[in-house]
Amino acid sequence: MIPENTVLNPGHISLLTALNVQEVVVYQRPQVGIITTGTEVLAPGAPAEPGKIYNSNGALLQGLVQEAGGRIIAQTQIEDDYDLLLENLKTMAKDCDLILTTGGVSVGDFDFLAIAAKSSQKLLFNKLKMRPGSVTTGFIFEDTPIMALSGNPGACFTGFYLFAEPLLRKLGHEASRVQAVTATLAKPYDKTNGYDRILRGTYYQKDDHYFVELVGSDQSGALGNLGSSTCLFKIPSSNKPIPLHSEVSTWLLPYKW
Repeated sequence: MIPENTVLNPGHISLLTALNVQEVVVYQRPQVGIITTGTEVLAPGAPAEPGKIYNSNGALLQGLVQEAGGRIIAQTQIEDDYDLLLENLKTMAKDCDLILTTGGVSVGDFDFLAIAAKSSQKLLFNKLKMRPGSVTTGFIFEDTPIMALSGNPGACFTGFYLFAEPLLRKLGHEASRVQAVTATLAKPYDKTNGYDRILRGTYYQKDDHYFVELVGSDQSGALGNLGSSTCLFKIPSSNKPIPLHSEVSTWLLPYKW
């Protein structure tokens, strides 16, 4: 028997077929909308322009949502315009179980998502004491959860796995596949932080214990290490560098194990 809430894999499908079961009752995959904001953002394929960047976050979230079991039913890129933002939120809220946004959530003159969150149906959280991704914000808009992620790619990636992936899995009646473990810091990290810092890293196992180290840059705008990061790990806030071989909270990323 296949238990309720099991994610069907090829082995399950084979078993069902052997029993001549052609149809089963399943949950609908979470329906997701993605909004990328920023007048400075160019659509992929557009001619390069001075002072502008390509919309890498749209492609990033599209892949992450699909990996996490979501189904993207709406995706758009908009300039910094409050009325346009509200229009897209209202349209997506009609059909989406979750809306993900990037950019516009800090404290600048054109950070309209921050304004939308504070005037929303319910503000869940914002201004987290962590970096990158301190601007990550959760709110409810017309009965639809919104996860507003940073426009910086590294922070967007981190915020997705810590906050959006567990929510997306829950909407799909699954447990998060981000595995929380304790690991040993295998290489020095000498920076001090007023906030907890969540680093993108790689890990290995030895004698049933995990060891972790930074991979690539720790900057929130860096994206060169997103493809090689197999985990996230936390450097607690301190005015002194963390000692080498310290035990650190670590999150193993799915699809990278």
